[in-house]
Amino acid sequence: MVREEFYLTLPSNSNLELYPTNHGGEYTVVLNEPLNLDAMWQVGLAEAVYTRDWDNVRKGENEILFEYGPTKEEVAQLSLKYHILCGSNAQPGIEDGHDFDQKKTYADVLQAYESVASELTKIMKSVSRHKAAQLPDADYPKMEVTVSTGAAIFKMGKIGSKLGNIDFTFKFNSAFQQVYGLPATLHFTAASPTHTITLSPIMKAFGTGPVEFKAPGMRGELTSLEPKRYFTPASLVAEFNTACAKLKKATIKATLVPLAKADHQEPAVYRIKLEITSKINTGWWRLHISPPLSRLLGISQHQQNLAPSGYRYIQPESTPVDMPSAPPTTFPTPTKVSFEGDFDVDIYRDVDALWVYTDIIEGQITGNTRSPLLRILPASSKQFGQSEVVVYEAPQYKRLNNVVIQRVNVAIYNSQGKETIDFKQPVVVTLHFIKG
Repeated sequence: MVREEFYLTLPSNSNLELYPTNHGGEYTVVLNEPLNLDAMWQVGLAEAVYTRDWDNVRKGENEILFEYGPTKEEVAQLSLKYHILCGSNAQPGIEDGHDFDQKKTYADVLQAYESVASELTKIMKSVSRHKAAQLPDADYPKMEVTVSTGAAIFKMGKIGSKLGNIDFTFKFNSAFQQVYGLPATLHFTAASPTHTITLSPIMKAFGTGPVEFKAPGMRGELTSLEPKRYFTPASLVAEFNTACAKLKKATIKATLVPLAKADHQEPAVYRIKLEITSKINTGWWRLHISPPLSRLLGISQHQQNLAPSGYRYIQPESTPVDMPSAPPTTFPTPTKVSFEGDFDVDIYRDVDALWVYTDIIEGQITGNTRSPLLRILPASSKQFGQSEVVVYEAPQYKRLNNVVIQRVNVAIYNSQGKETIDFKQPVVVTLHFIKG
């Protein structure tokens, strides 16, 4: 019995008149005539031809962030706690904490001010009970707030004859003023029940959201390497130093340390040595390097533990963590940190596998999701510009998601699965269709 099968070759530079953005990492091919198949047909990757010519340092994966944090005085305000003094009694009112060390949207701005209004309402109700007989809840004054562009409007309602035209004065400490933009004192009366508050820079930043707000006093300098192809460890480290030279709060210098090797071993193998000197006189600092760049430089995740004492971090592969909940009572003096990477510098470590997807197959179980993953190709070449031909005598066949195929989309992602590969030269993928 003759087996029913055929091959379909898909070059990435096809159909450029219809799809001018086609490139090796993602492209669409319109077939000259549709394939009319049935549910018995399957497809697998038979061959792939590509060139290792993509950039090993890419935009968004090329950043160096030097963060430095609060002085001892600023740490005292990190919890953002406040005291409200109300009425003629001038007694401490509600004490509360609000966590802003997270991403916020404009809706959270309103929620933040509503939490303030809620606390003011509680205070007014408590004070009112001392000024008048027990009243139904609906008759007690209530603070309401609305948020418009650049402003929060506080309005006090339900004040009148039953309370003897009582007025309210609220006082806020400096930390509360900083976060919310509130003045030191707000005075509400029946004749003047409304106050308009200009949003603080913090709240305005939330309004453009989502953005990330760090605790008061946290600052940072961001620099980056030029996105491009680096052909040698020396050129990569030279650009790293050029980027770090733009920092004003730290001096960071990288050098290459040759490793002992056999005489026949080529090319030479190096590890990076980093010398970091903070110019921060008080507070803390930490260094964060984009994970893909860290891998090229041979800096491993656990090396964050090489930073000295409490409030100094080196975090090459993890998102900067929140400050510890219990701030230290003293701060370390400026420290010079020097260490070597755990691994050799490898300009080919950016991508070690190519994930090939196509929209003509059913979703496959991939970790905790389903995706149209056709095959994972090795990216083992250690030479830029070298063409690779990968041939599979026994493809991994996948079921089709449609029996009529007019066009085929191919996408090739890097090993992190975050973006398509930016091939400079065309890619050719050959599919093998088989019935059975």
